[in-house]
Formats: sequence, C-alpha cells, structure tokens
Amino acid sequence: MKWLDSADKALTLIFVVLYPLLLILLLFFARELFLPSLIVPALGFVAVSVFRSLYNAPRPYEVTGQAPLLHREGSGKSFPSRHTYSAFIIALCWLRYLPPVGIILLILACGVAFCRVAGGLHFLRDVVGGALVALVFGIVGLWIIY
Repeated sequence: MKWLDSADKALTLIFVVLYPLLLILLLFFARELFLPSLIVPALGFVAVSVFRSLYNAPRPYEVTGQAPLLHREGSGKSFPSRHTYSAFIIALCWLRYLPPVGIILLILACGVAFCRVAGGLHFLRDVVGGALVALVFGIVGLWIIY
C-alpha cells in the first residue's frame, strides 16, 4: 500500500522537522522551556529504548507470519512504539509552547500510531503504550516539574 508508506514517511518527517524548529524557537522566545523540551523527550526516549530491549516483545509479522505493509528490518522490540512515543512527546512539547500547534500535532501523532499498526509493524498495545509513556513523561516533566 503505497499511500500507507507515504503517509508514514510524511508524518514522521513532519515531527523530525518540527522538533528542531521548536528547540530553535524556544532558544529565542521561551528559554525557560528549552531545557525541559530537550531533556524530557530524551529521558523518555532512553527509557523506552531500554525497556524495549529488555522486554523484547515480538512484532505482529513475527507472530502472524504475514509480511508487514511497511518496511522494517529486524525483529522484536515492539513494545512500546518509539515512533509513537516520539510523535506524542514532540506534540506535547509544542502544546506547552504553542497550544494550537500542539493540538494539531497530537492529531497527527494519532496518525503515526495508526500507520504503525495498519502497516503491521506494531500491535495496538505497542502504540498505546508509546503514547501513554509520552503522556506521563510530558505531563510530569513539562507541566509538573517545570
């Protein structure tokens, strides 16, 4: 499904571009949010990565034997989804700085999660887990601590 692959790549690219843009904007216009917006996502990303390696959950194509619609090499490390975590935590950083953009990005983050499940790379639990980790890190790190 070419549309699914294109959507997955486009959504991922949006977050890859908008995160550094946010950090640049914060340096100039909201320095107090710069470090939290850098440190909180990084800590969560490391936590997700370490947990994935230790837990090493199989991916849908390993369990079902069906080839995924989206390309991925390797196996395991399915839970939680790092793509989904990253999209949601970036959206939350934007939400803290510029709520209208953050809301749009939260909707797009749901699109990332959909693509990962529809593409056969993750189970629903994987993307929900990634989103929940982002919400916990985001709320605690961006609103409660900072």
